[in-house]
Amino acid sequence: MRSLPFVLAIATAACTPAAQPTNTPVSETTAGAAQKPCPETTEATTAQKDEVDQDILALAATAQKCNFEHGSFDYDCAGYKEWRDAGDDLFEGPSGNSTILSMLEDKDIRARTLATQRGFTGARSYFSDPKHGARLLAVIDKEREERLFYYYGRFAAYINGEKTLGKELRALANHPATNFRQSFAENALPTHPNEFSLGLVKVFLDDPDDSVRRAAIRSLSASGRTRPTEGICALLKTQIARTDKLAIDALIAGRRASARAWPTSSWPRSRSAPQTRPPPEPRARPTTPTRCLRSAGVARRPKS
Repeated sequence: MRSLPFVLAIATAACTPAAQPTNTPVSETTAGAAQKPCPETTEATTAQKDEVDQDILALAATAQKCNFEHGSFDYDCAGYKEWRDAGDDLFEGPSGNSTILSMLEDKDIRARTLATQRGFTGARSYFSDPKHGARLLAVIDKEREERLFYYYGRFAAYINGEKTLGKELRALANHPATNFRQSFAENALPTHPNEFSLGLVKVFLDDPDDSVRRAAIRSLSASGRTRPTEGICALLKTQIARTDKLAIDALIAGRRASARAWPTSSWPRSRSAPQTRPPPEPRARPTTPTRCLRSAGVARRPKS
């Protein structure tokens, strides 16, 4: 296969404006060339990005020869081990994500299983292209293997519904597979903390399944990964006021803290006064969602 610079050189030559008369001023010649962009350049670049990587496909083909039962490969099979241990640099090229997406479109469940386990690199950027997002949604629509839906829920969250495919993503909030909805609810808001994702969370909060509602509540904090906004804080405030069995999950989401215990092994000891107990742990530092709730009067500042 020819390299991209060579392809672009041919495309540029094919659409270079015809030679100007010798008496044409240089400024007019330059302006004429600038006003005539080469349409083939964009098409060639897009085609290059969507090409599949033959090395990845060869690696996957070897792994697919391993014994496959009940949705799982033989863990000790050499081909499957090689797929698992393949370096990320193999998949980080421009064709890595396109290869994984093409494997998800494969009719062979073994290829789709390998692709879901590997996942995408720089997925938010990749799925900002509506064509890639539409292909993924088509894969989800055709899928019938229950084991793969949890992965698909995470993949669907990579699409920013505020900019593209919003109608389709709203429909997926009512997907019949519970594990898909749970994964989608868990990842949509942390991946894209915007009003569209917040709207999805509100849909998931009314889901008939407890696991989906719990995932939606926890996504409001996601252990501090969710960047807080006024809308997120307001919704989290209403969830903390719950009185049902999910109230504890709302409190965890609102008061999630990250703290490191003091390493006891490094605490200084004295022969004259040996340390008989570990030092007190430092006070937990609230996450950003907790701090924004304090401003709303929901979470109290701990006493010093």
